[in-house]
Amino acid sequence: MMQFFCGENGFAIDAALRELAKKYLDAYGDLAIEHHDATDATIDSLTQAIRTLPFLVEKKLVIIRHAAERPDIVEALLESVDHVSSDIEVAVDIQGIDRRKVLFKEIKKQGLSKEFASLQGAQLERWLTTFATEHGGTLSARDAGYLIAPVGTNQLRLAREVEKLLLYKSDIDRKTIDLLTEQSLQSSVFALLDAAFAGDSRRALELYREQRRGHVEPVYILAMIVWQLTMLAQA
Repeated sequence: MMQFFCGENGFAIDAALRELAKKYLDAYGDLAIEHHDATDATIDSLTQAIRTLPFLVEKKLVIIRHAAERPDIVEALLESVDHVSSDIEVAVDIQGIDRRKVLFKEIKKQGLSKEFASLQGAQLERWLTTFATEHGGTLSARDAGYLIAPVGTNQLRLAREVEKLLLYKSDIDRKTIDLLTEQSLQSSVFALLDAAFAGDSRRALELYREQRRGHVEPVYILAMIVWQLTMLAQA
């Protein structure tokens, strides 16, 4: 069996691959797991890895990371799907792949893709409170939303922020968030748009100049504004 892990949520993809590896480790031991990085691998080496039967174990898992950077390898893997033994599971990380390409459409057509969409809104808040609890702290849903506002919706960055905050204090509150958290460009641009829509031109200009002082180029700020407006329109 072969699956291609894709989507915007890199944090969820990493977590899913770790969970899959743990499953094989617990069931069959470390001989059952192979890790490969497509950026420094060859087509021949990976083809051999997914076709070589398990050695001294009942089944094996082959994890291939960063495959989106090597379309030639992804194509070769796709052509080898029918040659993979039932005793072998292949998990290919293709996060960041160009979805407009024929290659990705073929993966989707064959039903081999496993999608990991970014969490939004209340779903993201619930995940963040659960993450804090699992790491020995507390974070209310309301304060989770307060943390998301300056940090943005990237789960990996949010996870790192929570870990940092927990080192300071196990009960994360707004005072701690204000003290230790820096605003992301995404949240700053949202605040800029909010001020502009409210007619507060002074605040909007202040936020814009703040980004320029941080050496953020105008064209990138404009791109973020367009992205924010697109998200608002979709909502």
